[in-house]
This record gives sequence, structure tokens and C-alpha cells, in this order.
Amino acid sequence: YPKTHDLLWGFLRKDTADACQCQFALHSAFQTQSVVERRVAINWGNGKAYFFKGGQYVRYDLKTEKPDPGYPQTIAGSWKGLWTSGIDAAVKWGNFAFFFKGGQYMKWDIAKDAMAPGYPMPINASTWPGLWTSNIDAAVDWGNGKAYFFKGSQYVKYDIASGKPDPGYPAT
Repeated sequence: YPKTHDLLWGFLRKDTADACQCQFALHSAFQTQSVVERRVAINWGNGKAYFFKGGQYVRYDLKTEKPDPGYPQTIAGSWKGLWTSGIDAAVKWGNFAFFFKGGQYMKWDIAKDAMAPGYPMPINASTWPGLWTSNIDAAVDWGNGKAYFFKGSQYVKYDIASGKPDPGYPAT
């Protein structure tokens, strides 16, 4: 099966050639030799995508296929209340972005450009029914009312409206 990050890059860019170009531009923006270290991607839905790696992030313009000028920046300097490094996964739906780290998650209010009050919260059966309780590898809103969550070789197809996974998940 394809690697999780390949699926996410392809979804963000819609084709493999653009995904490769996007990865190259981000690799240059982060000025790193490591392609193994985790990068978390989230499509903001406004022509921009955000990529988090370590304690930094890059805002990427999907139209120009380049990082915006002035990036990378520190997470701590721009995302008040969000973990300053080590984000495992992120997904946006509606007016919120959800960030996952270890056994916790945070909810970012996009309209207010701020962390929603009361976070972080644990990932458990009452907050995210049907998901693993820690170390989610990746997440993506597929744009059809479904979000996909990945961990290792498994994935969960999550119904956004009901807040539950579809029957039969996790699957491999």
C-alpha cells in the first residue's frame, strides 16, 4: 500500500508530479537534509497549506507551488497555545483544525485564529469514538464528508457529520 505521507501529498497537490515539486520546495524551505523526520500537512482550504516539522511550520501557496516568503517560522511564535513541536497529525474541517500529539488533541478555531478553550484534551472513546487513543500518524479531510485517519498500516474512514467511523474500521 502507499505510504501515508504519499497519500497526503498527492491529496494536497492532486497529482504525483506536483506532489514531488511541493516536497522539494518544502525540503528547501526547511533547509534540512532529513527526509525521514515527520512532516505534518494540513490544507487550510483557502489556497494555502501548512506544513509542520519539528518546531517550525511553512505556509505553502498551492497556486504558486512555493512556500510564502518569510517561512519557515516557529510554531511558538505564531500558534499561541499549540504544542511548540512534535505534532503527529492535523486535519481541518469546517471552521476548525484539529492537531494530534501522543494521546491528546487540540482544536484550533480558524475564525478566531486561536486555540479553542479547554485544550489539550485526551483522545478517547468519548472525544474521538473509534479512533486509536494515541500516536495517530496522519489525517486528511477527503472533501466528501469523510476524514481518514492513519496509524501504521491501518486507517479509519471517519464520518464528519456523525462524529464516528464508518462500520468496518479500522481497516488495513
